[in-house]
Amino acid sequence: MEVTPGRVGGSGRRTPRRGGRAPARPPERRSLLDQTEEAIESIRSRYVEAEKTFFQIGKDLVQLHDPAIWALYDETRFRDFVENQVMSWSTASRFIAVARTYDDEDLVVKLQMERAYQLFRYVKWNPKLRRSAQQLARRNAKIGTEKRRILDIPAVELAEMADAHMRNAKKKKRPKVTRAEAASVERFREDLLESMGLDEATVRIDAKQREIRITLSLDEVLGEY
Repeated sequence: MEVTPGRVGGSGRRTPRRGGRAPARPPERRSLLDQTEEAIESIRSRYVEAEKTFFQIGKDLVQLHDPAIWALYDETRFRDFVENQVMSWSTASRFIAVARTYDDEDLVVKLQMERAYQLFRYVKWNPKLRRSAQQLARRNAKIGTEKRRILDIPAVELAEMADAHMRNAKKKKRPKVTRAEAASVERFREDLLESMGLDEATVRIDAKQREIRITLSLDEVLGEY
């Protein structure tokens, strides 16, 4: 141990020189850090392998999309066959979508499975796009109103972007009642009132379900019957 010449502590013993090299980390601290880094590396490696496994499961599920195979298990729908014989359909449908959308395993691993699936949905519900999800992913294209690179967008945000496009697309496709149909319903309402001897009835048309709903006044019905 180095000491400062001529400098003596209160006890008469020379005191150590301050400064110099920083003290080494305790052995147990260094060991914990090493173990943590090893665990992180193991997780990353296993995660990559898991992504490859999920992608291959999707490819295998696509191969099972054959009515002759379902018939062997007395199933008439692919969804029922998968749900009853293989795995949860909600999970399987994601794997299948990714397997059908991308043919590059390394690209899917780079994107990560969930982001790859949400990019598929984003493209599916966005009619303005002229490129496939795979083409966009290979270019790491800028998408969305903020024009961000795909790999910079977390999967949860990409899911929200896809959901917004899906809602807009469904609104545009919502069935509407034609003028001829509305006129026919109105004639029906008038005939109904006349036949029942009532003064008023409200008829609502559900174009999506192809149904009409009739609301009558309880007091008026009781007054007549």
